[in-house]
Amino acid sequence: MLRSVQHVFNSPNVITDITGQLPNSCTIKLPYAKAEKIVFREGTMYNQYFSYFLFLLELTTIELHTDLEAGFINQKKRLFLFMMLQGKMSFFTEDGFPIITAEENTCYATYNRKGKFCYHLPKGTHQFFYIIPRTAWLERQDLNYPSIGQFLNSMNNDHKLYGHLSPFAIDVKMHDLLSQLFSLKETTDYTQLEIGLLKNIKAIINRYQLMLDKKYSSLVFNVQEYINKNYGDLQLNNKTLADHFFITVKTLIRTFKQEFDKTPYNYIVQVRMEQAKALIGTNKIAITEVFPLVGYSDFHSFRKQFKRYFGVSPSSFK
Repeated sequence: MLRSVQHVFNSPNVITDITGQLPNSCTIKLPYAKAEKIVFREGTMYNQYFSYFLFLLELTTIELHTDLEAGFINQKKRLFLFMMLQGKMSFFTEDGFPIITAEENTCYATYNRKGKFCYHLPKGTHQFFYIIPRTAWLERQDLNYPSIGQFLNSMNNDHKLYGHLSPFAIDVKMHDLLSQLFSLKETTDYTQLEIGLLKNIKAIINRYQLMLDKKYSSLVFNVQEYINKNYGDLQLNNKTLADHFFITVKTLIRTFKQEFDKTPYNYIVQVRMEQAKALIGTNKIAITEVFPLVGYSDFHSFRKQFKRYFGVSPSSFK
């Protein structure tokens, strides 16, 4: 697989091939990977990457002497298994809409369509790692990866610019698997190296699926899934959700907010607005026909909520 992510800085930058010459400040060194150094106004970035037919993996270390506002161009629709190993990184759409903040020691699956995205990093050292698996390969493994398979299906069929599963802490077992992957030695037997890498990456994806299974078995994720499927219901609100799942409204709001950092109602609004945005963006449906599809009884209420959420009216967006 070819690299599909190209970093974009707001200042001149110089890229140098440093394969086999990583500095000591890079605490993790992949002897089998190619490496590059990018120097820009705010600091230095070190990228180590390895490409194989079924996957691409990349480890990035960034040393900053001041905050960094930068971006990346995703040249092709891709699924990422992203891991924030050190520091914190906030992602945004090109027009500044927040996507997600990756906290230290967290892991999540995400997809990005072709286009430009932005990110913010505070002063300090940051390190992240991601695996881009070939989606056709994962789709053939859908029985082994049911949650990831559903996510892939969303990526292939919805109109969203991006999507992601909820982040969670990287556990001890996942840390062990990452250490095994990072510690593989370079060898003249390239086939043997690829077999070793593929074995480790399969183990990492399997572990991620197990973590998803454990997390998604909880009530709060059943609530999220119910909202995702029923956002068009005019009666959908905190009270009807609490009644459906036989819990109090207070418990529903508290547990949902602990997991997703927002109330169920705010999540309903988010889903409705993102779906409305996607429908309007297709140019296949009139704006006045969108509101009943996303849970609003009249255009005035829909227009008011859309402008509050996106900062522009539906007609301006179109």
